[in-house]
Amino acid sequence: MSRDYITKLKILSVFAVVSGVIYIVFKYMLPVVAPFIIALIISVLVDRPVTFLENKCHIKRSIGTLVIVIAAMALLCLFVCYGGKILVKQVYDFINKIEEYKLPFNLNMDIKVINEKIVSGVVDNSPGYISGFTMVFTGVAVFIMATVFISGDMSSIRSSVKKNIFGKEIIYLGRRLKTVLGNYLKTELIIMAITCVICCVGLFIMKNPYALLLGIVIGFVDALPILGTGTIFLPWVLVLVFMHRLKQASMIMILYLICYYTRQFLEPKLMGDKFGMSPTVMLITIYAGLKLFGVMGVFTGPVALILIREISDIVIKKLVIEEK
Repeated sequence: MSRDYITKLKILSVFAVVSGVIYIVFKYMLPVVAPFIIALIISVLVDRPVTFLENKCHIKRSIGTLVIVIAAMALLCLFVCYGGKILVKQVYDFINKIEEYKLPFNLNMDIKVINEKIVSGVVDNSPGYISGFTMVFTGVAVFIMATVFISGDMSSIRSSVKKNIFGKEIIYLGRRLKTVLGNYLKTELIIMAITCVICCVGLFIMKNPYALLLGIVIGFVDALPILGTGTIFLPWVLVLVFMHRLKQASMIMILYLICYYTRQFLEPKLMGDKFGMSPTVMLITIYAGLKLFGVMGVFTGPVALILIREISDIVIKKLVIEEK
């Protein structure tokens, strides 16, 4: 065998082994350690505020972390409760008035039957809801405790990583993931917020009574991988056309085009080439993650690909150096 052939075989072997290890970790280990990984990420994010409280206010790191995490969760709960109150009211009004919308082709729905099925479904599945709530509550409690403990031991954790035989590689991977995923999340949050505002304002101008509800839902759907504003807008336009409401259909279509081209313009400007994936590769990765890891694979798929690529690159570079 030629040296070039052996080198290529080694590269393929490295890629295969790394891919297999990442698959096992994401498939079987990640669900178990997910609260601790999230706690580690949050601990890194709040490290500066916690350090500030420790140095300036002489508060212990564990107490400072607990205060910041609880304060952040309290603000989030207030926002969710206030926004949820408005959304629930709009959903309730929408359900009560849905009978007023006359659709062709016998598409009118029996709202009373649907409501009865929903109520009976909630009652029948109440034990499952209680069990799910218990699991969520336990997960949140474990997450808070893990965040406090990890933040308190942050200096020793960093010291252990630096002394580790793979310390440089771990630090490099951490920085790479932080840069890539941080930039991606920041971009998506900015675009989602802008899309929400555009939709809410546009629907408010159209005097839609559910402008806030629909604007938030459309903005959230637009941020989800694979899906987009067209998932909601295009069927909506078709229904309006069937109902001969051409003026409303044209206005919704204009709103969709504004949202679509806003994303197309902002995404490359905000993200640039820092993500390191073409849209095609991103789509393939999301689909593969969905098939391999379930619903969460939509989000963990791209992370898995980044880890496979970066770890393989590190190992291959070491092999090349050793051969020389």
